[in-house]
Amino acid sequence: MQRRLQARISSLISGKPRCSTVSLTGGAGWPHSALVVFLSYGDRSLRSIHQTHFYDALYVLDWFHLRRNLRQVLRGYEAEHGPDQTAAAYMTLKDLLWFGEVDLALDRLDRLRGQLRGGQARDAIAEFKAYVQSNRGGIGYSHLYEQGIHIGSGPIEKAGDLVINRRCELRGMTWYRDTADGICNLRAIRLNGKQRWLEFWQT
Repeated sequence: MQRRLQARISSLISGKPRCSTVSLTGGAGWPHSALVVFLSYGDRSLRSIHQTHFYDALYVLDWFHLRRNLRQVLRGYEAEHGPDQTAAAYMTLKDLLWFGEVDLALDRLDRLRGQLRGGQARDAIAEFKAYVQSNRGGIGYSHLYEQGIHIGSGPIEKAGDLVINRRCELRGMTWYRDTADGICNLRAIRLNGKQRWLEFWQT
C-alpha cells in the first residue's frame, strides 16, 4: 500500500503570490523508499526553490497549465490558419509533450512559427518555446500517470487556496510584497502540520 504526504510552499513573484506542492509518496519503510515529487507551474522562482531546497525531488511541470498555455499560444495561429489546422497542431503538440518528446515539440513549434505573418503570434510561440525549454526536465507524463503520480493542478490549486486566498484575500486586506511573502511562508509552515510549526519556532 502506498501513502502520500503533501507539503505546501509559497513564493511571491512580481507582486503575485504563487504556490507549489511537494508530494511525498512511498510504501513500507518510507521515507527511505519515498518518491518526492515537486509539482509546479514552472515559474522561475519555483524552479529556483526546487533546485535549492528539493534538488533530489522529481520535478513535474503541471500538465493542466502546460495544455492551457499551449491553447492560448495557438490563438494567433488559429486567426491565420483556421480552427481545423489549429486543432490538428494542438493535438500533435499535446501528444508530443505528454510522451516527453520535447525536442520534437520544439521543432514543431518552430515550423508553426514560420507559417505565421503576425509578429504578436510569432512572439507568443517564441515565449512558449522558452517556457517549454526551461521546464523540459518536468515534461513527460505517460509513465508518471501509470504510476499514479500527480501530474495535474488539483493539489496546486488547493494549496494556493489554503495558503494564499484564505489568509491574504479577505475583505479589506491590502499587502506589501515583503509582508505578504512572510505571512504566506508562515501559513505554509502551519499547514504542513503541528510538528513542523513547533520545530520552526524552536530553531
